[in-house]
Amino acid sequence: MNSPGSRFLRPAIRWLGAGTTTPSAAELAVATIGSIIAMAVVFTVSYSAPVGGKLLIVASAGASTVLIFAVPHGRLSQPWPVLVGHCLCAAIGVACARWIGIGPVEAAATIGVCILGMSIFRCIHPPAGATALTAVMGGPAIYELGFGFVFSPVLINMATLILVAILINLPFRWRRYPASIRWQRRQPLPPNVNRADIQHALSQIDTLMDVSEDDLMRIYELARQKSDGAELITRAHIVTDLTFSNGKFGASWQVREIISRELHTVRYEIIAGQGVGDVGEISIEKFIEWVAYPVIREGDSWSRIRLDDRNSRNNSR
Repeated sequence: MNSPGSRFLRPAIRWLGAGTTTPSAAELAVATIGSIIAMAVVFTVSYSAPVGGKLLIVASAGASTVLIFAVPHGRLSQPWPVLVGHCLCAAIGVACARWIGIGPVEAAATIGVCILGMSIFRCIHPPAGATALTAVMGGPAIYELGFGFVFSPVLINMATLILVAILINLPFRWRRYPASIRWQRRQPLPPNVNRADIQHALSQIDTLMDVSEDDLMRIYELARQKSDGAELITRAHIVTDLTFSNGKFGASWQVREIISRELHTVRYEIIAGQGVGDVGEISIEKFIEWVAYPVIREGDSWSRIRLDDRNSRNNSR
């Protein structure tokens, strides 16, 4: 039973933008331990750099670490925004401090110029704004570095952070960093929706969306599966030449075609996804446990269908 206070508190929390989901324990463990290791390496490398006792770490590196390890697939977390965004904003900050002045108005103007520059170069990265402010408001130790501030500590910090993040995330295939890494071919597109449709939809939202096309397609497919409801697959549906998918994502995705069926066993070939080309034989019950839904090849992709649809297509031939 909801208390009277919760009826006002929950809408307020949603209005403030609080998330509705919590990552798994494995995801939290990788993000937490990975960020600790990454920052330790950044400190070690930066303190070893020959910078004559000058500033060795920019505080904004901590904010970038949060984005990279907590939101590894986000557009704002990718190597290009991290590296180019920080270096560009550092250069803008140094230029403003040298040629415009140092003060609240100048600092505010610097942030505006940084947003413009990062938008033009497609490298929006919020922590980079703090890097620009450091160049403007950091005091004599920063001013003495001049444009060398862009190289050390900024470039050294960010290049090290990106390299370590790639290595740490590499063993965990559900965490692609950079997000452009693909462990296998693209997932089958939902019926009646293609990537051009997704790109068009994103272009109609006149603001930056921190979500990749692949993740958006995955969200769409999972939501559609939930909405459609799981189709009950029985022994009667396991017949020769039908193709089924396990409905998984990433390296576990497969499409199997039934080659032959005996009374209690079914022989199949993996025709897409992990283990393509392999042939296997298992009990019909095990095969039904594996099945998520039937699919049909349409061009270079696989589309989910209902068994009734498959039967009607076969009858129309």
